[in-house]
Formats: sequence, structure tokens, C-alpha cells
Amino acid sequence: MHVRTTLIALMMTASPAMAGKEVAMEEVPTAARETAINTAPGLDVDRIEVEEESGRLVYEFEGRGPGGGRIEVDVYADGELEEVEMETAEASLPADVLAAIEKRFEAFRITYAETSVRSNGRFVYEIEGVTADGAEIAIDVAETGEVLAIEGAASS
Repeated sequence: MHVRTTLIALMMTASPAMAGKEVAMEEVPTAARETAINTAPGLDVDRIEVEEESGRLVYEFEGRGPGGGRIEVDVYADGELEEVEMETAEASLPADVLAAIEKRFEAFRITYAETSVRSNGRFVYEIEGVTADGAEIAIDVAETGEVLAIEGAASS
């Protein structure tokens, strides 16, 4: 199980009011549905969840893109795009991102990576892996190599 998935599951257990609810495509507001379809043409949606974030409903469209990688498109109910997350191969990560991780953690082994394109156009790489001492962590790194967040045993 991915570190991020585990952390999200723990947060959802601790705060059931924030937990997502799976919904059918027909239950999604037209504006949100159109934004998701136009943002990720060819996305084969296999799950849609709705959750509340900061008082706004967010619809998360999850599935596989035309290339087979996992994609999640997060859209507010009014059709405003919040974020797009795409599964990313380690070999496709920018050199600055890899250098930032290597500088912070010796012998870090990447187990999962995704590219997150935020609504402001900023690229953030969300990377999960295992440190040399076996700790599972998640690291968010900006495309410039700036480490934005570390979650897990190594964050303390």
C-alpha cells in the first residue's frame, strides 16, 4: 500500500465528515463533468468520489489515460479545475527533483511517483519511497527542486 494512501485512510478514519463518497457519473454536476472530460480527453474513468474541501465540493475522477497510466482529475462542483495528478515513471522525473531527493535522503528508493498540476499551473511531484533505514515516506517536490513537504517517519 502506498504511504499516501495509508495516510489518507488514517485521516479519513479520524474525520469521517471529510471522507469521500463514491458517486455515479450521472450524479456529477454538468460543469464538473465537462471540465474533467475536457481536461483529460480519453480518460477511462473507473471511479468518481465527491468530498468536501474547505467548504466546497470536489469531484475526483480517477482512471487510466490513453497511455495506461493512472490519472486523477479533481474538479469543483462549479467546474473550476483544482488539480490533475498523473502517474509518472521515475525516469521521467526532472533532474532537479531527483537531485533534491538524493540530497535529502541517501539511497532513497522510489516506489511511486505522480505529477500534480495545480490550478495555478504549478507542477509538484508527489513521490513515495523507502529510505535506506526502511522508513516509508512521501515527499512533495516542486519542479525547481524545492522540497515542499515530507510525510512519514523521516519528517520529524
